[in-house]
Amino acid sequence: MTREVRTERVFEASRERVWQALTEPALLTQWWGRGNRVVVERFELYRGGHWRFVEHADDGVHGFEGRFSEVQGPERLVQTFDWDGAPGHPIVTTTTLESLGPERTKLVTVSLFFTEEDRDAMVQSGMAEGQEQSYRALDELLAAHRAGPPSGALASLGSTGDEHELCALVERWACAVRDGDLESVLEPHTEDVLLFDVAGALQHRGSSEYRRAWAPFLDGGPHQRFELGELRLHVAENVAFAHALLGIEPGREFAVRLTLGFVKQRGVWKIAHEHHSSPV
Repeated sequence: MTREVRTERVFEASRERVWQALTEPALLTQWWGRGNRVVVERFELYRGGHWRFVEHADDGVHGFEGRFSEVQGPERLVQTFDWDGAPGHPIVTTTTLESLGPERTKLVTVSLFFTEEDRDAMVQSGMAEGQEQSYRALDELLAAHRAGPPSGALASLGSTGDEHELCALVERWACAVRDGDLESVLEPHTEDVLLFDVAGALQHRGSSEYRRAWAPFLDGGPHQRFELGELRLHVAENVAFAHALLGIEPGREFAVRLTLGFVKQRGVWKIAHEHHSSPV
């Protein structure tokens, strides 16, 4: 007997677009929960990175999390999967995307369970039905993009490795803010980073001033409501910029505008300019 469950689904979209929907938090929240509200608490899209989603459903709040062991966009994604309701029963999920043409992609998911009993319990709990509901929601998301003008994160990202790397960098930075980890907030920036903040000094130049500007905010954490929305990237060879909206306080809408300027130094993208602003 096998401990695996294999599923296949064909989507009417390019492999790059499907990959975006699988790896962009702003898009994942639109289909992953099958219509339920999903909060992405962590999404570190790199080997060893941690992901965690919290789904708010009629029957309660459910947490799911795991680690990425392979990230090979836009072809292959391997991650562990744990449900808070059944700790100690991990699943290893391997997702591959096969291009069937310019606007057609086959998605194959293989779920490897720890035991055959774990597999049977998951299948009997409605795994296939839940997965089908999610895939229908993903179909609708991709169809909405085909039917109208591009909008949101789906329109902003292309298929290049630079864009995926930058998206992961921004999400790691946001995760570090949520965790109150000052060193990790500082890490992706250049030594001469320039920060324009919503309060305090007119500008903060260099790593030391950047650290001092962020310390009071992080000391007041945790900031699990620190969320990115409508992230858009524009990339050239060695420079790029992004803009997004930020949510900071529980129960409030996005309140701060974020603009980031990137430079590539010795093959590695860094944030050289960070600008926060708020409507007057």
